[in-house]
Amino acid sequence: MKKLQQFIKENGSIRFCIHSDTDGFWAESTNVNTIYSSGKTYNALMENLKDAVFTHFEIPAKDCNEKLLKIESEMSTKLVYA
Repeated sequence: MKKLQQFIKENGSIRFCIHSDTDGFWAESTNVNTIYSSGKTYNALMENLKDAVFTHFEIPAKDCNEKLLKIESEMSTKLVYA
């Protein structure tokens, strides 16, 4: 958890570029290497992105909580559409 908290403290957010095609949506982080995810729907993509962030920062499943992705009640993931 400390790696994620430190990253958010230093960078303010984890940013993603979101793409869509006939198969659904996919996203890649623009400021963290190797965070990618996809989903058939936008909502599925959002859930999968949370899991990808937790996995990237090696947060155990028992500690995964959406509140870790927030700063002052705002999501710390920024989305950019391509």
